[in-house]
Amino acid sequence: KLELYQSRDPNEPIGYRLTNFKRLQDNIDGIQAGFYLVGADTSIGKTSFCVNLFLDVLDTNKELTGIYFSLDDNKDIVINRILAIQSGIKINKIQKELEGDDLTLRSQSSSWLSEQSEKRRLFIYDQSDITDTGDVERKIKRRLNKPLFVVVDGLFNLDVEENTDGIREKNIARANELKKLSDIYRIPVICTAELRKSSQGQEGKPPTVDSIMETGKFKYNANLILLLYPDDMNCYDEHEEAIIKIKYAKNKLSHYRGTDKATFQRTNSRFIYADKKSNTDLS
Repeated sequence: KLELYQSRDPNEPIGYRLTNFKRLQDNIDGIQAGFYLVGADTSIGKTSFCVNLFLDVLDTNKELTGIYFSLDDNKDIVINRILAIQSGIKINKIQKELEGDDLTLRSQSSSWLSEQSEKRRLFIYDQSDITDTGDVERKIKRRLNKPLFVVVDGLFNLDVEENTDGIREKNIARANELKKLSDIYRIPVICTAELRKSSQGQEGKPPTVDSIMETGKFKYNANLILLLYPDDMNCYDEHEEAIIKIKYAKNKLSHYRGTDKATFQRTNSRFIYADKKSNTDLS
């Protein structure tokens, strides 16, 4: 271990580098092996956050292979989101006839996506391909010939192989299985989770770790928990761009325990992470 430590460049992060999410990289010293949890209310942007992060990790680290398990949306929806993020074109517009610069941008984004797939660097699976944590592990084991990172979007829609009788027992099994995958294979496993409820719109309070549905083992097992919520819930639905706060509710990867901000461009699913941390809401 000491030889490994001594071989690391002190000016480089321990984990994988990021470009668009540079602030996140600095806060956790790169995307390291571990179990990550991204929690938010429905329609706040956690899927867009994870797709943007997925693309950033993949594009910045050319040696990496990425697997995106989508348990909420089908592959077509994920691909449309990727094309919108890469091109900057509105996600609905990108599915229609285009011309001029927009046609060029969509073609370039599509070519990039096809190239990553042909190079066997990018894999997208949905519920037609996987049903439980055993399927996820089998897909991971097939790609371990190269450095790997994984996103599981829609954590609570992922079933478990073992026989369990209650929601609580299933969630304990989910948490243990996903933590095991990150530990055994030494890879980052980034998951999204729904919040049980939010008081943000009513009282202006940020969510807490206990807001995650059936928190249980997830809170205990996670190396990093990020909670996303609007800076101003009252006007969130009124603008095409919204400021999203990213609260580091648990961080075992570094000392940082603050709240950052990002701009969420809802029409094209882009997340633009702020360079500097927020000076407010550090609770």
